[in-house]
Amino acid sequence: MWYNIQVDSNLKLYSSKVRKVVDFRPLDKSGKCVKMYVCGPTVQSSPHIGHMRASVAFDVLRRFFSALGFNIQFVQNITDINDKIWTNASNAGVHWQVLAKKYEAEFMNAYNKLNVLLPTAVPHASEYISEQIELIKILLERGYAYRGIDSDVWFNTEAWKDYGELTNQENIDNLSGSEEDFRAAKKNQRDFALWKTPKSSDPEDARWESPWGSGHPGWHLECSAMSGSILGDAFDIHGGGLDLRFPHHENELAQSRAAGRDFANLWMHSAWVTAKGEKMSKSLGNGLSVDDVLNSSKSSALALRYALATVHYRSMLEWTDETLESSRTATTRLKTQFSILDDALEEQGLCGLLDTRTIENIPLGDFIEFLDCMNEDLNVSAAIACIWQKLKTARTLLSTASYKDAFNCALLARKALDILGIDPFSTAWLEEKSQIPDELREQVEKLISNRTAAKKRKDFEEADKIRNELLNLGIEVEDGVNGSTWKVLDR
Repeated sequence: MWYNIQVDSNLKLYSSKVRKVVDFRPLDKSGKCVKMYVCGPTVQSSPHIGHMRASVAFDVLRRFFSALGFNIQFVQNITDINDKIWTNASNAGVHWQVLAKKYEAEFMNAYNKLNVLLPTAVPHASEYISEQIELIKILLERGYAYRGIDSDVWFNTEAWKDYGELTNQENIDNLSGSEEDFRAAKKNQRDFALWKTPKSSDPEDARWESPWGSGHPGWHLECSAMSGSILGDAFDIHGGGLDLRFPHHENELAQSRAAGRDFANLWMHSAWVTAKGEKMSKSLGNGLSVDDVLNSSKSSALALRYALATVHYRSMLEWTDETLESSRTATTRLKTQFSILDDALEEQGLCGLLDTRTIENIPLGDFIEFLDCMNEDLNVSAAIACIWQKLKTARTLLSTASYKDAFNCALLARKALDILGIDPFSTAWLEEKSQIPDELREQVEKLISNRTAAKKRKDFEEADKIRNELLNLGIEVEDGVNGSTWKVLDR
């Protein structure tokens, strides 16, 4: 990552709480550190691309912060205490921790495939039981929690007058969320569990002792305890998927504030991936895993990352077969254009365009258009258009023999792509990089040769088919009296 830009970058981000774009100002007095907590997965089943949408969105934000010169403390948790984990493990005939570790490994593998940077901390809910118990003690002492039957402890939403401040819902009484049981001792429909009495089916080693008896913490409490323990009473950003706003984030905010903590200064939420208008999810049976997508298509992980990273994080992403095909074409064209530029510039003694180390010394501040887009609430769709335009400018400069300027333009395009996590020549895509540029160029030349042969034998249907195949690679063929030539299409 790079630290070439002053941190007073005029960054604006959308606040889910106040429902408008606001100026971002770090809480850190030096102005150089950003603390961010993003809700991670509940490791009950395999990850699908809906999960990856949020991970990629906040990975882009993290990368942009780093490029702006901020030091990032980025925390993403693992929820490994959950009824669904225990049920799924029982159904599978395995220990619940084995199942949780299996799916955690799948999530980490999916993150790695999609070039999502590892968090600076990955706390597990099961590792923070004592911190959760201490938080409940504080809430009981302050009068914002009460004892229920057996070992149940509930948060008293009636006592906390600001309950509902995150989602600003007028009739929140009718939105009890995911709290599944309504025991007699629960005073209010809105109240949610801080500590739960174990069910008879709960595993024996998924029960912890507390001052209120054996049991386990409520889901919402886990994130409050983990974020506070690692990031402190106040931190800059709390993020997650849109579906977590209520009840999870609303309840997190209430219990944390009631315990005397300032908690998150800015709330951000990424939109869903949808399939035929419905949220992609395992429960609806429309969740596509990363491996499913990659194994059932000709597309690379880079193309999948491109599809997820180049749509604004607050816009719904409708997933169709064409979604990935369009991204595959785009990433192929990126590789082609950079490869051609690299070949031409090397002939002029300008080497290293495709070397990752080369871009480290290029100040991103020279790419003002890209920065302006990203500073406006991470407008990635406009930012990617700027990158394509920058590549077009590089080719124009190349044609006018302005080789050094063309080289710098192409480097800026690569650097901006890396902030989106889609630089095709990053070491993260090393497997794909090994095929560029030689094999790609060989593929184009072979197709053109086959097309020429088809024309000679007057098989014009085959010739047109090959022309279309080249167009999918971002290559346009021009026929002339001296044979066929080719060029990279403009975006």
